[in-house]
Amino acid sequence: SAVLRVPAIAGEEEMVLELLHEDGVAVHPGYFFDFPGEGTLVLSLLPDPNTFAEGVRRVLRRVATHLARG
Repeated sequence: SAVLRVPAIAGEEEMVLELLHEDGVAVHPGYFFDFPGEGTLVLSLLPDPNTFAEGVRRVLRRVATHLARG
């Protein structure tokens, strides 16, 4: 697994659900792994490298969207 720290501008659960339903990316919220507070996403390293890279691009685009909303 890879742990990705993101700005805590949206709840982890909200971000995870948006990524799943709107971006087609499955990640886990940090609280599944007892990370304290908001702003942690956990990504699987099992997909092939191209699929993983596309998933990370989608995660970063979603984070940028939340930052733009402010």
